Amino acid sequence: YYQLSSTNTAEYKTDINKKHSFAVLAGHESFIRHQSDFSATGTGLTDDRIVNFGSTTDISSWAGGDIECAFNSFFGNANYNYADRYLVTATVRVDGSSKFSKVNRYSTFPSVATAWRFSEEPWLKNDVLSMGKLRAGWGRVGNSAVSAYQIYSTYGTAKYADHTPGNEAFTVVGLAPTNISNPGLKWETTEQWNVGLDLGFWNGRLSFTVDLYDKYTYDLLQSKAISSSSGFKTMWLNSGSIRNRGLEIAVDATPISTGDF
Repeated sequence: YYQLSSTNTAEYKTDINKKHSFAVLAGHESFIRHQSDFSATGTGLTDDRIVNFGSTTDISSWAGGDIECAFNSFFGNANYNYADRYLVTATVRVDGSSKFSKVNRYSTFPSVATAWRFSEEPWLKNDVLSMGKLRAGWGRVGNSAVSAYQIYSTYGTAKYADHTPGNEAFTVVGLAPTNISNPGLKWETTEQWNVGLDLGFWNGRLSFTVDLYDKYTYDLLQSKAISSSSGFKTMWLNSGSIRNRGLEIAVDATPISTGDF
């Protein structure tokens, strides 16, 4: 087993009049993963002190295989900050996976978020409100967590006949399909937006966080049961969707803060 990965980024930052801050980042990452395995079972050791397949009277099973997949991604990010009060960030990723066909290999996943730190407004600064921020965001992310080679018809070994000519017994080993191909497989996508409010009082002694969110995942990658008449039990599909909506509220407090307690 081995995995090779590479990540490269370039970033540029600048400030204008000590109020406007800009940061831009661009990058590329990739990895390739390879796994080879082999196993065998032998019985009838002539001497249990010699653990060697050559000393067995019967090798009852053997198996092996190679799996390889690769991932390639380009991404960019931009941030803007005005006087530490108004913040905007935007990101875009273009991700590619060898688990999908050339038509569906790459997909684009953007996101954007903004925040207003109103506690930094000169007209609102006071000794009670130490932090106040209103924020909102939206974005998409992808998932390629599917077994390798599901877009192809793959084959594996199969013992399909035993013959006994004379006194010699042997097994005929052939090839048989191991899955049904689905060249239409594509990225599973999750889209989410959220609106939040953060409040802090008395230098953080009391704080509140409220988040309203909607998370929607579609083109779910699932290994689903199929009709037995196909000759197989399951098949990988983009099927179904799931949605989570909710309101999260968190309160954090330090009622007592002294050197002795």
